Amino acid sequence: MLEPTAPDPESFPYSLAVAPSPSVLPITWARLRMCERRLAIFKKVAAEALSHTPLLTVRVDDELGVFLLCLESALQILREESATQHPAKGRFNKWIGDQPGYDILLKGLRTLRHFEAHVQPRPTEKRATINAGHLTFVEGRLFREPGPLHVAGSFLLPQVDAEDLKRLLSPALSEPELPAWNDLRTSDDAEVLLGRGLAAAVSMAIGSR
Repeated sequence: MLEPTAPDPESFPYSLAVAPSPSVLPITWARLRMCERRLAIFKKVAAEALSHTPLLTVRVDDELGVFLLCLESALQILREESATQHPAKGRFNKWIGDQPGYDILLKGLRTLRHFEAHVQPRPTEKRATINAGHLTFVEGRLFREPGPLHVAGSFLLPQVDAEDLKRLLSPALSEPELPAWNDLRTSDDAEVLLGRGLAAAVSMAIGSR
């Protein structure tokens, strides 16, 4: 699999990280735009990995880690940059906990980032459908006709369990929230949930303008 070319920041067609005008958060928006470019790379690498047999996941996991780092840094920068406009917002954990968009998804993504930074990376999971032909009925009986191997599927975000949380000093997810996270992570492809997480961070930035 070839190394993906980094998108050009100036010509990239942003659809999520679009700053309002005027904005007093230039560093935050620059980092959010970087997140959107990293998301595009993740999607490309995931698509290429799924086209190979066996499925290649190392690069997918690497790109997930880069995106999570970028998203976490965007949130941290947003807090610091917006503090110049709203000095009384308090410490980061309190500030982000008070944000309307800080839901199970963002908590889960931040927990994955913290686990990777302080313990070890958690691998993505593959959800694949392998088809080597097609089914047909002949005289009331079901047969599989031979055909070319076709692999279709996607990647899921990593699972988090109670033992994982015990290895973190202050995880973003709480133990009672684990069932909701593990249901959410299997409800859609990783790239879709990453996009939703980025959209939530963008909404926070818009609210802090």
